[in-house]
Amino acid sequence: MGWSRALAGYAGTALLAAALLWPILRLNRADLRIPFLYEHDALAVHTLVKSLIDVGWCTQNPYLGTPHGLDFRDYPIPDLLHMLALKLIAQATGDWALTCNLYYLLSFPLTALTAVWVIRQLGLPWPLATAGAVMYAFLPYHLLRGQAHLFLAAYFLVPIACWLLIRLDQETTSPPAWTYAFCLILPTAGVYYAFFTFSLLLVVAGRRVVATGRLRASVAPLLLAGAVALGTLAACLPTLLYRLREGDNPEAIVRFPVEAEIYGLKLVQLLMPLSGHRWWFLRHLKDAYNSSMPINESDCATLGMVGSLGFLVLLGRVLLRRPTGDRSALLDTLATLVLAAFLLATVGGVGTLVNYWLTPYIRAYNRISVFIAFYSILAVLIVIDGWSRHVAWLGSRPSLTWAVSLVLVGLAVLDQTSRRCAPSYKRVREEFASDAGLVAEIERQLPRGAKVFQLPYQPFPEAGLLHALGSYDLLRGYLHSRELRWSFGAYRGRAGDQWQRSLKNLPAAELVRRLRAAGFAGIYLDRRGFADGGAQLESDLGRILGTTPLVSANRRQVFYPFPADWPDTLPTAMVGRQ
Repeated sequence: MGWSRALAGYAGTALLAAALLWPILRLNRADLRIPFLYEHDALAVHTLVKSLIDVGWCTQNPYLGTPHGLDFRDYPIPDLLHMLALKLIAQATGDWALTCNLYYLLSFPLTALTAVWVIRQLGLPWPLATAGAVMYAFLPYHLLRGQAHLFLAAYFLVPIACWLLIRLDQETTSPPAWTYAFCLILPTAGVYYAFFTFSLLLVVAGRRVVATGRLRASVAPLLLAGAVALGTLAACLPTLLYRLREGDNPEAIVRFPVEAEIYGLKLVQLLMPLSGHRWWFLRHLKDAYNSSMPINESDCATLGMVGSLGFLVLLGRVLLRRPTGDRSALLDTLATLVLAAFLLATVGGVGTLVNYWLTPYIRAYNRISVFIAFYSILAVLIVIDGWSRHVAWLGSRPSLTWAVSLVLVGLAVLDQTSRRCAPSYKRVREEFASDAGLVAEIERQLPRGAKVFQLPYQPFPEAGLLHALGSYDLLRGYLHSRELRWSFGAYRGRAGDQWQRSLKNLPAAELVRRLRAAGFAGIYLDRRGFADGGAQLESDLGRILGTTPLVSANRRQVFYPFPADWPDTLPTAMVGRQ
């Protein structure tokens, strides 16, 4: 009977999280074969997933960075757990957009499942556990990151890491053997979450030494921290071996210590309401703050009303006299972990010292908010559970608990989500169709495996905006292509990038001559990347090639094919006119 009830509880929690996706994301308007997000970093994620389909894995892709090809190993991609899950889905769907959409949707019930398991392990009743898990699954962090940061949005292992830290802080017995395997796997589901867990394990180790007066008390958390470090090293091994063989590439990942300040955690953004809140007075409150400050991804760190209340309760336990009670020790542990997490991640905090003294590669400390959110929501559930034990005069305790839980879920939907959380389906559909139509026509005109050179030149990855062209907008051609090879994606600092960089300031005639010599079949232009919308270059190419270009439906992209009978060498007079 116990197992059947537990199974029903887990199934109900997962189904509730899945059901809430329908109204929050307005899935009735969605076409799951069109990505929810089709811009910014999401295009890089989509490219990784399409590489799984086209090539079999994501470390190399011969269809990008032509003529040299793209090798992702210059940039560590330790997210092997996510990639394996995406690979399995991709084998069933054969469609990169559908695969990305399904994995994003699946991340909500998965997160709710791990969260409800942890909350139940801590002895809270099913109604509160389900409500807390759903609130946690629908953090603004989850919805705002979306497919742009798909691997960060899939934070379903974080509740287990939070539970492990609680258990180690509260018990001196050795942790279960499976927790070592978990710590080895954790870096494959997010190196940031592994780093935060590693840091908090060191805090717990220190706490155990202080509490017991024995150094040996720190052995278990230190061993687990070592497992996290070993797992991270193993996950990054392909990059380490690649650089050992090919040489270091200082241009591959450019990070600065000051970025810990730029992307650090801010107390005000933890406690402020969600940007674009459903309630006008909270929306205006946040808009007033946003209009006066530079806003970046730390805006996603907001905890929501319930999480903010729990955060303040836990800080109060640190600053004020703590009441005694059945859950006092647990609340003290949560308060310690939240304070440690905040001091690590806040602007000017310990993380800044790490970046200046050790390594600048961990820069976006605001991402620790998913740990703080879990502990803060858990604190509110513990307080509610304690109160419910002393108010029997209001009715039976189960009925009261269910009523409070329903209110919490309703509040979470209204407070932690907004209309902005739903994808812009119409706009994405139009852009997707425009790009697909152009690429289909290019493939119809060119032979299989033809090389397409893309302009303007833009380094890969993380180039930033070039006029109105995003860092990864030039990947759109590949995402719709089945047979063509594209020049964009040559890794910055490697031979392919250096070759493309050498071409960017050439006169149009000389550029065409060199591209013909390199075996390219045409030039693809994204007008958004030029100050004049590409007008001058298009005029030159039209005069040189004498061909009519293909233009996308939204008139943003243009393709100039090289005539099949066009000479490889231009007359000197024509070169001179450029």
